[in-house]
This record gives sequence, C-alpha cells and structure tokens, in this order.
Amino acid sequence: MSAVRRQACRWICDLLLDVLPERQEMWAHAIRAEADAIADDGAALLFALDALRGIVLLSLSERLFAGFAGLLRRLSRIMPAADQAAGGSSAGHHGIACAIGAVCLGLAYLHAAGAPLHMLAINVGALLAGVAAVMIWTRMPAAPAHERGLAILFMSFALLATALGGAAVDGASRWMTMGPLAIQPSLILLPAMILLFAHDRGPVATAGVLFAALALAVQPDRAMAGVLVAGLTVLAIARRDRFVLVALAASALAFLVAMIRPDPLPAVPYVDRILYTAFDLHVAAGAAVAAGAALLLVPALHGLRFGSHDRTPFMVFGAVWLSIIVAAALGNYPTPVVGYGGSAILGYLLSLGALARAARVPIAARAAPRSPEAAPARDARSPFAPHLA
Repeated sequence: MSAVRRQACRWICDLLLDVLPERQEMWAHAIRAEADAIADDGAALLFALDALRGIVLLSLSERLFAGFAGLLRRLSRIMPAADQAAGGSSAGHHGIACAIGAVCLGLAYLHAAGAPLHMLAINVGALLAGVAAVMIWTRMPAAPAHERGLAILFMSFALLATALGGAAVDGASRWMTMGPLAIQPSLILLPAMILLFAHDRGPVATAGVLFAALALAVQPDRAMAGVLVAGLTVLAIARRDRFVLVALAASALAFLVAMIRPDPLPAVPYVDRILYTAFDLHVAAGAAVAAGAALLLVPALHGLRFGSHDRTPFMVFGAVWLSIIVAAALGNYPTPVVGYGGSAILGYLLSLGALARAARVPIAARAAPRSPEAAPARDARSPFAPHLA
C-alpha cells in the first residue's frame, strides 16, 4: 500500500511536468523535489494532491481572467452602439465595465483567501446573468408609467413574502432558497426599486415602497432599511413631493424599528467584514477588495461629472450603493459584488439597468420638437441639474 501511494505521488508529479507550460516547469520540479523529501508516503501523496489542486485552480483563474478580458473588449465595442440606440446614456456600458472589474477583483480575493471553487462559479454565473438582463432590459421599449408602478408593487410583495415566509436564521428572515442556493431578494430588488421610484412616482409606486419598508422592518434588515432611507433622502432633496415625503417617513420608521430589534447574526466567511479581513490576508487582497468596492460608485461619479441632463438618478444610485458599502463596513452585512454572493451582483446590475433607463429619458425628451411656450422639463428644476450656459 505504501508503494502504491509513493507511485501515485510520482504519477502526479509527472502529470504536472507534462501539463504545465514551459515557463512553469520549475514549479513541477520543485513539487517533485519537495515530495521526494517527505519520508511518509501518505503525507507525500497528500502534498502532491494539494499541489495539483492549487495548480488546477490557478490555471482556471488565469483562463477565467482571460475570458473576462475578452468579454470586456467585446463590450467596449458593443455597448457604445447600444447606448446610442438607447438615447446617448453612457450609464450602461460604464456601469457594466465597472461591474465586471469589481467581480474580477472579488474573484482574485476569493481565490487568494482559499474560498471553495463553487463560490467563484456562483459569482461568475450571477455576473453573466446580470449583464444579459441589463442588455435585454435597456433594449426593451419603455413600459407605461402605471406598469412601472405595478412592477415596484410586485417587487415589494416579494420582499414581504421573504419577511413572512423566507428562510430564517437567528430570527432574521432575509433569504429565499432556490435548491442549494440562498438568495437575498432585498439586495437584488431594492436598489432597482429605488431607482424606478425616483423616475416614476404615483400612488401605486408609493404603496410599493411602503410595503418594502414594512418588509425590511419585519425581516429585520438594518442595512437595507438604511439604504432605503439614504436613497429616498437624496430623492427628497432633488424632487420633493408628497409621494417622496410619505415614502421617506415610512422608510425612516422602518429603519428605526430595524435598529431597535436585535440583529445577532455573526459574520459569514468570504461574505461579511471582508473590507477588513482581506487586509489581514494580504495587502494586495485588501487593495483588490477596496478597489472593487470603489468601482461600484464610478457610474454615479461619471454621471455627475459628465451628465448633460438631470443628475438625480446618478445621485440616488450613488447614495444607494455607498450606503450598502458603508453597512458592510460597519456591521455583519454582505460586502457587495467583491464578496461571495450572487444577490449583490444581480442587484447592482439590475439597478444599472434602471439607472440607464432613467438617464436616457430626459435626452429623448429633449430630442423631441418643443414649442417655445413649452414648460421647462421637470429635470431642469432639480437642484442636481447642471448649470447650463
């Protein structure tokens, strides 16, 4: 039996020498020398197997990054044309590029931290699904305002269903299970809901936000309740009306309830608190996580810097995702996009779709013929609108 283990160890070393490229053959020779120096045959075999696993993961990571680089190049050629068709908004392609960059940096951290391979695969799958959803959404014709209000209402029902019948952990009910996966609907739906509400408000949409605030208080979820307050506060500064004020008052009450209720959930490895723990692993891993989190705010900053129309959607988008990042820094809440979890990735990309749709409408309105007597566009009344010469 001992001879079999030693022979298996040699086969693995030979395999590494055969499959590794020439520039990495020194690794195979080093592994063989290290294995030969181990007296115990079983320990030598385990060492060789561990080396094989590490090299396979490294090879997969390299191929993954090469694939993402190719996808990014393709998007850089495709998305400008899509944006032109969508009315000139650059929120789409800049946002998708930032999402891809943030996910790649997160994958680098997860690999360096030794996260299981299926976690990396789930993040990649969520990214691909989210990019496809954004590209389809931005090409679809705009739905009537009342249908967008109904969409907000249905999304709030999903949050309320999660709070009342979702998977509960230590008294918190924030997740829905889909086979082996556990998703967080609030992280997927709420950012897009706030962007949709910023664009189209009315009784139905406001009712949807009220139900969402109730769901976040019941779950309870301090982080997402705070995100709702932050997004609506920025919206109230820009476009104060009775719908926004009612929604803001309800969200503030929900946030207060969520803060009062206990939230004993511990930090989950590779998901929570990684803005700090990544630096404990290695300064490069910490820098990757910090840079990935910063990338999430680039679409908002780009819109504020270069936007030629109302900038309220960009302000709301920035407030929402900055709040999610701050919550991850202050408590045991998911670190968006760079940490493990497809919910934040999907939520970020869906909110990008809502941002792109909101950003392109004022441009389309300006392109239409208008009489001199026409009333000024509502976006021009926003304090976040640029001062035009």
